[in-house]
This record gives sequence, C-alpha cells and structure tokens, in this order.
Amino acid sequence: RVTGDILDYNGEPLYEDIMVWARDPVECIQELIGNPMFREHMKYAPEKLFTDEEMTEEVINEMWTAEWW
Repeated sequence: RVTGDILDYNGEPLYEDIMVWARDPVECIQELIGNPMFREHMKYAPEKLFTDEEMTEEVINEMWTAEWW
C-alpha cells in the first residue's frame, strides 16, 4: 500500500494498493543471452565498420561499433 500526500474529502490521505514485481537481474541477463532467438543480434566485442573498401569513413551507429563500451 502506498500512501500519498493528497487528502480525501474526510481529510484522510489517499492510498493505493499496488503489486510490485521483481526479478534477479542476473537471471534476466542469463535468459536473454541464452535465448537462441537473439543469437544473431548479440555482440560481445566491438567491431569496426566502414562505408567503403578503402576504410576512410567509419560507421559508429551502435554501442558495439565505437572504440569501447
């Protein structure tokens, strides 16, 4: 139950019953990394991408395409 700072017509604080969900963040990450559906989308090391074969213009558009994470 969360009690607010706004009063009702009787001068009593308004409240709301809420449901709180929690999960272990390590379990969540393990589930995401272990899901084969995401296999092609996961990156574990930075990569250098370029727009041309001469490698004159680098593409940095994702966290894994930069110098470091």
